[in-house]
Amino acid sequence: MALEESKGDTDTVIETEKLRFLIGEHTTPYVENTKLDYVKSVFGFGQFKLLRV
Repeated sequence: MALEESKGDTDTVIETEKLRFLIGEHTTPYVENTKLDYVKSVFGFGQFKLLRV
């Protein structure tokens, strides 16, 4: 995962209420049928995880 300034020619754009995700052409097979979730640990730290649906 990386932060990008602009969309590339082959990127797919997925928008939610307040976020825009750019998915590169070579990354698409890895994120198909997945859900991005934010999970907090017992200690209060959090991280993003891709979950298969």
